[in-house]
This record gives sequence, structure tokens and C-alpha cells, in this order.
Amino acid sequence: MTKVTILGQPEPEQKELKPMRFNWMLNTVDFFNIHDCKFTEPTTKPKDWDNITLLYRNFFNDFDLFFCWNNNRDVRVLMLGYFNDGVVE
Repeated sequence: MTKVTILGQPEPEQKELKPMRFNWMLNTVDFFNIHDCKFTEPTTKPKDWDNITLLYRNFFNDFDLFFCWNNNRDVRVLMLGYFNDGVVE
């Protein structure tokens, strides 16, 4: 990792990064009508996906909206959760 120094500024405090978290999986045909969605507990964690795209921050009740898929796109799902610092564990 490259260390960046900004002259005249104190060295930033090193903090532990907070990983993203999934709280709900959306099961619906109509992704544009959030009130018709069925929410279920996620059966996967962020590390289980090949690709995760943050679509919206604070999309619904302070939850962020994610689109997750595997490399051949045969499994795709929308998740609600927290992006936090964007780290996947």
C-alpha cells in the first residue's frame, strides 16, 4: 500500500475498516416498487459473491441497495444492508 502524506496536515488516524453487511434479500418481480417487495434474511455473505455493485446509499430506511451476481450471471440478487467502508470479509 502506498503511504500518502499531506504537508501541513497531521497524519490521519489509522482506523479499522468496517466491512459491508447484508441485512435483507429482496424477493420480487417488480424492483421499482419497494413496497411490494418481500424481504427475507440473506443466505449469503458479501464474500460469497464474485461481484457486488453498490446501487444506492440510503435507499430504504437507511439501508443501502446492492446488486450481487456471480461471474456467469446465472445467480443475481438485490440486497439491502450497509456499505460501511466497502470492505468484503
